[in-house]
Amino acid sequence: MEQAKVRVDLEKRVEEQIDEILNKIQNVIPIKFERIQIAIKIPPSFAGKASNIVRSFGTLLKDEWAKDGSYICLIEIPAGIQQEVYDRLNNLTHGQVEVKVVKKI
Repeated sequence: MEQAKVRVDLEKRVEEQIDEILNKIQNVIPIKFERIQIAIKIPPSFAGKASNIVRSFGTLLKDEWAKDGSYICLIEIPAGIQQEVYDRLNNLTHGQVEVKVVKKI
């Protein structure tokens, strides 16, 4: 981390810093991390809170609001945090979230 000149900001969440840190480390060490794209559908009663949480996990590729008020999005995340994303969304929505892996990169 020293050689890659990585600085961890203790005021920011890890999820917000991970991409930048990994890119810097990859310039020093030839490693590759699997990324996945997941589609998420959140019921209307949880959509407002969940949309902010979803954005914090990775790169938002596409999002829309369905006619019934549901929030639908496609995000790209590191594969290693997949379970954390599922757990957090399930806790928020009491298991009412729909999640599907669309693509592994």
